[in-house]
Amino acid sequence: MTDDPVLRFALATHTQTIRALVEYLDASQQDTTTLPRFAVDPATCSLGRWLERNRASHGTLPAYLSAHELHSEFHRCLNDIVGLVRSGKRADALERLRAGSAFSRLSRRLLLAFDELAEAIERREI
Repeated sequence: MTDDPVLRFALATHTQTIRALVEYLDASQQDTTTLPRFAVDPATCSLGRWLERNRASHGTLPAYLSAHELHSEFHRCLNDIVGLVRSGKRADALERLRAGSAFSRLSRRLLLAFDELAEAIERREI
């Protein structure tokens, strides 16, 4: 992976979102289920806001389009997991988060997409 600020930002915000989801799942056992809005709404998370702010400058890059779509898909899956918790299916939600799950693979694909985006931006700026 490159040492690009775009990638560092993506990694930090992605990690923050995953951490918020895990904390939400842990809290669901005590009925203190509050999830930050940024975790479920792709337009309000830092990464989603970065994508929108940079659409004009990077929006034509295939890597940008891929990262944007994967980011939206990630939030759709995250909302599905939250829906399971809210409907009392916490075990099913936890199963969706396990290593090797579709959500886990999507999470890795999203990070790889931002790595590709960082490299595409770097190539374009040289």
